[in-house]
Amino acid sequence: MKLIYHSGRVHRKFVPTGKILRPVLSECATPFTFYWSLALLLRDEYGLMLVFKVDVACFKQVLKRTLWRQWSERAYFAELESTS
Repeated sequence: MKLIYHSGRVHRKFVPTGKILRPVLSECATPFTFYWSLALLLRDEYGLMLVFKVDVACFKQVLKRTLWRQWSERAYFAELESTS
């Protein structure tokens, strides 16, 4: 597991697959923010280990890029079909 913080600090930890009890996908909402997070529940450890956290702004950027890529691919293939 490798965690990279906004400050640039890096935290690495090896997690054997046999130690993972269950993944936990959380949807967190407050009046000011909204994000999803994935954490792991580990055997013999107290608390959860955060794997990643995705906020809405990041999700919107990924969705926008994916939709733009799909639209441009469709436009490209439509243009190929019309010229042939």
